[in-house]
Amino acid sequence: MGVANHHLEKFMTDHLRAIKPIFMIITETRVGGERG
Repeated sequence: MGVANHHLEKFMTDHLRAIKPIFMIITETRVGGERG
């Protein structure tokens, strides 16, 4: 169970690392659009 949990944790970390820049761009665009 612990091994599977660790594997899931690593997968999520790698996934977030790949998604974070896209998420930040979307957030900036959304905030910028609301401000502008």
